[in-house]
Amino acid sequence: MHKKPKAPLPFKKGDWVLVLGTREKGVVENVMDNGERLWVRIPSMTDWPWPRWVHIPYSKAKRVRPPKPPKIEVDTTEALL
Repeated sequence: MHKKPKAPLPFKKGDWVLVLGTREKGVVENVMDNGERLWVRIPSMTDWPWPRWVHIPYSKAKRVRPPKPPKIEVDTTEALL
């Protein structure tokens, strides 16, 4: 009796995903039920300091690239005075 090898889970902790229902990007914080459900942290895009958390089935998520970090602009002319 041969057992089928388990397929790798489609998502893992730390992956960035697009939530297809809301078109929001977030980070997978936990994979539950053998990869069937995801616990996703969606960063706040407003002045509210805390993220939102959602449970979604893995079929409602699509892996995306992580966002680029914001470019920090430094004004060196003031430092020279």
